[in-house]
Amino acid sequence: MFYAGYNSPYGEALTASGFEKRAGIDHKEKKIFPYCFACQQIVFTRGTISPNMSDHYAHYTYDDSVDPMDYCIESNAGKNNKYLKGLFTDGWNLENGILLRNEFFKEDNIKRAYIFCLKLCGTGNFPLSTFERVIKRADAKNIWSYKNIPVWVIPYILLLLTDFHESKKDYQFRFILNKPSKLPLQNLWIKNEYTINKIFSDSGADVRYGSKSIDIDTYLDLSKDTAWLSDSFVNRLLELE
Repeated sequence: MFYAGYNSPYGEALTASGFEKRAGIDHKEKKIFPYCFACQQIVFTRGTISPNMSDHYAHYTYDDSVDPMDYCIESNAGKNNKYLKGLFTDGWNLENGILLRNEFFKEDNIKRAYIFCLKLCGTGNFPLSTFERVIKRADAKNIWSYKNIPVWVIPYILLLLTDFHESKKDYQFRFILNKPSKLPLQNLWIKNEYTINKIFSDSGADVRYGSKSIDIDTYLDLSKDTAWLSDSFVNRLLELE
């Protein structure tokens, strides 16, 4: 990771060498730290005095008890995870991230997001507790602050952040992107040529008819049937904010 926030997850973006130059070699004693823009946790500098390594930031090692889906997407562990390594961004817009999250929780948007996820997962396979879990993971990864990300893309990303249980046939499934993992996530809405695919969690084989295009027209079509949601359920969706 080449940039981190100076003494705050919303601080000025500095390289590792730039951070050390400004903060000083005694920055830990002064309680000045670099922060990851994604997980918003303290990271540390590496390679700033090595002729054989480019300066960069690194995350602290995760405990074995941590679910791999909770790894930061900017950490080496996250970049090496087969389900997370394609979720990186080519830039951040931290101020817009706050606005986008607020936009996501407007009534029409949150209803559409839930219906879309329910449609792709299937009836009975997307309880409210699961919706809450993936939103929390999106918060922990700061998906909202991805540069130029539109609100309609968020539900696609939420589906990538957990495994699901097929209640009728009793098996686990998940979603993956049909996108080269080396391309940043911005390619999803710039090119409109990729899909999200449903697969069996154990074998990785495709679930029949489980592929959907990633584009705004597909999203709007699959998320339009919100009229049947009760007022009480909509209130529960809004409370997830």
